[in-house]
Formats: sequence, C-alpha cells, structure tokens
Amino acid sequence: MTALMQACLYGHWKVVQILILFKANVRILTTLFLAQATMKHLLIAIRRLINGKSDGGVTPLHLAALHGHAESVQLLLNLGASVSEVTINDGSTIDLIGSGSTPLHYAACGGSAVCCQLLVAAGANMGAVNANGYTLALPT
Repeated sequence: MTALMQACLYGHWKVVQILILFKANVRILTTLFLAQATMKHLLIAIRRLINGKSDGGVTPLHLAALHGHAESVQLLLNLGASVSEVTINDGSTIDLIGSGSTPLHYAACGGSAVCCQLLVAAGANMGAVNANGYTLALPT
C-alpha cells in the first residue's frame, strides 16, 4: 500500500494534496482507491448530517415530514435517517406537537398521508406516544 493510499484510507486530505503536489505515483489502482476512500468518508459525513439534531432534537426527517416533502423523506430514509428519533424539551424551542415526537408525529401534524405511509413502511412506530399523549395507533 502506498503512502497516498494510506493517506486516503485515513482521510488525511492535506497529506493527499501534498503527495500529489510532489508527484506521487497516481496509478489507476491508486485513483480507484482514492475514489473509494473519498466515498467512504463522504457517506460517513452524510450519515452524521442525516440524523443530526437541531434545537429541540428536531432532525431533517422531522422537518421534511412536517412540510409534506415526500421525495425528501424518501431520500433521507434511503440515506439511513432514523424513523425513531424523538424531539426533546430542552427549553430552546416551543414544540406545539410535543416533546417525544417522532417524524411520524410530525408528518401526521403536517397532514401528509404520503409521508406517513413512507415512514410506516420504513418501520416507524405507530404506537409511539409523545408528551401531549398523541399517538397514531388505532384504538383497540
């Protein structure tokens, strides 16, 4: 394994730039390895962003579901967004839906049946109860 491959593997992008600047041997194998390592680190960064939480524990999936953006909901799910993340009462926001709300609660509040269907198909818990006592499970 070359120094360039090692730098790529561990995400040392400044070292990669320096090695290339000083004419490191960039063969086809090295180029493919660079692309693979870049994609690996890119996917890791994307997954961190996908489930990243803002104030009140709201994730991108919560917001896409609330606003009925079904294509965005599907994309986020395809990228590994969690359907079970819940909002929290941290005093930073006023959550009218209620703390402890999942993206499914948000989709229902926003009135998007398509987003609700996508979330349920992805494994969202219809019986999850938030702080206001809201659930999407049918009464038995």
